[in-house]
Amino acid sequence: MIISSPWPAPPLRASTCPLYHLSYGTFSGFGAEGADTSSSVISPLRGVQFIDGPGGRRLLAGGVEGGLGVWDPSVLTTGWQFQSGVGSTGLMGGRNYLAADPDGDGVDDMVSLNSDDFGRHRMAAQLGGGVLSLNNAIQQMTTYTLS
Repeated sequence: MIISSPWPAPPLRASTCPLYHLSYGTFSGFGAEGADTSSSVISPLRGVQFIDGPGGRRLLAGGVEGGLGVWDPSVLTTGWQFQSGVGSTGLMGGRNYLAADPDGDGVDDMVSLNSDDFGRHRMAAQLGGGVLSLNNAIQQMTTYTLS
């Protein structure tokens, strides 16, 4: 299972036993009998999940600050720092995404939902506060498929 940063992300059940904690692209694995691991990826990863890639390959995918990224699951256990992904894209505020297989071909697509900072401002204003950000990238939605 992966426990994520303070940003919303579902728990991730890994096929191996360790419990993983994710914080800005750094994975800390807590295994049985002290078999702990630590590794990281280059991108400031905000949340991660397993997806199905081409040929049935299991991959880790997640939203990063300014894009989307996909990694081989070995990044969890290599012990290496600042690992690159097998695929990535840069989008303004792209850390919010949906990973699913809408066309039924067995390969998950990633739909960037971007980030609505103006929505946060509106919500904070309704609570009597405010947040200033000029990011209104929610007006863009892009779909990516690994091949």
